Amino acid sequence: MKRLFILFAVALMVHVLVDCASAAEPERKSLSIKATDGVVMIDELGAVLIYKDGTLSVQYPGEAGSRPEKYREVDLKEGDQLLMINGSKITTLDRFESNYEIIEAGSDVKLGIRRDGDMMIITFPKAEEGELPEKRMMMVTMEGDSDSDISITELDGSDHVVIGAEAEEIVPLIELGLILSETEHGLEVSDVMPNLRDATNAKEIVKGDRLVSINDIKITSSDEYGDVFDSLKPGDEVQFVFSHEGKNVGFTHIKKENQFKIIKQSH
Repeated sequence: MKRLFILFAVALMVHVLVDCASAAEPERKSLSIKATDGVVMIDELGAVLIYKDGTLSVQYPGEAGSRPEKYREVDLKEGDQLLMINGSKITTLDRFESNYEIIEAGSDVKLGIRRDGDMMIITFPKAEEGELPEKRMMMVTMEGDSDSDISITELDGSDHVVIGAEAEEIVPLIELGLILSETEHGLEVSDVMPNLRDATNAKEIVKGDRLVSINDIKITSSDEYGDVFDSLKPGDEVQFVFSHEGKNVGFTHIKKENQFKIIKQSH
């Protein structure tokens, strides 16, 4: 479980951006979080919880398909209020965290929740050390009064790019280390994160290259990208084709489990 310390001004609005995949209708969600809110994650579920006005509630329950298999059936929903953890009443965020921490790995975590006025208990095993895939954090910072200057940083400091584009046009293809922007020519690479890109088959791709297709489906916009890429499951083979120096360059990539959480900060 990770506590997200948001050290911004009181009036600052922070957005945790998460991609939600649905076989029927892919959807991209944005969660608005004030800097004064307490934020915590349940790593096993990929869930984001917010502590506000004395209440700990679920803002994002985590995408079931991106969880490890044994956590995919855990019934946590957006808006659930957490009241108890293993028989102990949740009165503060620190109390929730301290009670969570003392649960031994492999033992059951039992959360008493209120949903639409009904009380219920959900149970899942606390993960063993090293059992969960590593989560990496990215921050997207909007500079000035407009969205024209955007900085994307991996929070461990390994990569940093600054790009000029509207926020709505940005498509962070983080697992390939590529930042795409929607232009009149399609989705073009605005910048690259070399440490991430060079560890993949996308190492030839550079700024200015254009995404042509995914799995033989032509891609010309961020919506088309989302429809195709979000519908794929972790472990699926993905065939990318980019236009690079006047010719098409294709490569294969295995889609990863959801390894990244993106925090978006507006100045």
